[in-house]
Amino acid sequence: KKESKAEFLRKWGLPKTFQYRSLRYKSPPEKGVLWYYFSKYIRARDIKKYGSCISCDRTLTEENANAGHFMPAHGCGRDLLFSETNVNGECQSCNAWDDTHLLGYAEGLDKRYGKGTANRLRAERDAYNKSPTPVKDWGVDTYRKMALFYQNLTK
Repeated sequence: KKESKAEFLRKWGLPKTFQYRSLRYKSPPEKGVLWYYFSKYIRARDIKKYGSCISCDRTLTEENANAGHFMPAHGCGRDLLFSETNVNGECQSCNAWDDTHLLGYAEGLDKRYGKGTANRLRAERDAYNKSPTPVKDWGVDTYRKMALFYQNLTK
């Protein structure tokens, strides 16, 4: 018997209210599960460790925190997509609506992780995009292992 989408989600411990269509990535769905737990970890980490949006310093709460990419998710490659340096807690306003948030984000990266961090991430993205054969995915087994790792961190 083939596993249903709901059974797949429950097997991974996602809340009963969470719908399959809500997975950010569906191919493979394990990538979406990884994003669920990875983003949950990033938000919790930054609320606890920094308490504020990396882009604007607004107070972060569970209600307003997003896991936002500095190098945008589309076109940054698999390594930056799930990079704990490239993804940080941002308020919903900066992550979704502020076209200039990356200016504050770059400053925030250099404050949190050291001068030159924003430029290093840009260089990694550029190298990925210039590669004649960029690797787009790790594969299901790696997504599963990483999802379990971040699932355990969020318990």
